[in-house]
Amino acid sequence: MSIFGESRLGRIGYIVIILLMLGFDFAKQPIERYIVRLQDATAEELLKPRKVTSDGSADVSMIKDRPMPFMMQAHEDIVRDIVKSGRKYSKKELEAVISARLKETPLSFMPNHNAPKEVVDLANRHSALSALYPMAVIAMTAITIITLLWMVSARLRDIGWPQFWLFAIIAPVFVPRLMALPLPAEIAQVLGWLFYSGIAVLAFIPAGGFASGPPPPTAATVQPVTVRRQSGQFGRLGT
Repeated sequence: MSIFGESRLGRIGYIVIILLMLGFDFAKQPIERYIVRLQDATAEELLKPRKVTSDGSADVSMIKDRPMPFMMQAHEDIVRDIVKSGRKYSKKELEAVISARLKETPLSFMPNHNAPKEVVDLANRHSALSALYPMAVIAMTAITIITLLWMVSARLRDIGWPQFWLFAIIAPVFVPRLMALPLPAEIAQVLGWLFYSGIAVLAFIPAGGFASGPPPPTAATVQPVTVRRQSGQFGRLGT
């Protein structure tokens, strides 16, 4: 069984890739936090109150003949329902009603049809950042898994071990996660140490393993025998 062709990885290259993988692993969380910060900043900018202009150029939303300031479509729907009910709420009751509605309906950052271009651009940016976060997580996870499989497979091939050791090394960590096994914290920690120990041990094994002594004998090379044609012989030899 062969994975990733016939690539081989020496000890020095293997150690260098391990160090690069550690650096990449430390960079994952800062990258994820940076995307979340951009997303939160865009959401805050979207939720800032905006004045209603009186130039009549915008089709301002009206509730009971009163112009409404710009708000998200979900917020506007809540305001319209409260006004339509005709009930006068106290401040605490109003906060409770709004909080309950927002929990029932996911908050949408898409602007209403009266939104200016600036707000539409912010909403599109927020949607793009919301889609970017899971894509970045999936991409970084894929890079980690593929690189790990390649480096271990190539190192095993370099030291002459069979490829089934690849699955023996990665199984303690990947099998419980793929099967969603609820393992106790102590067992998960032990499996993690086994995984990292197996990765580290491969860095100390020289090419060809620890075998010593002269190389195994090879089959003797048979020298070709030249058959000379006898004088006056034609056609096939021996006829």
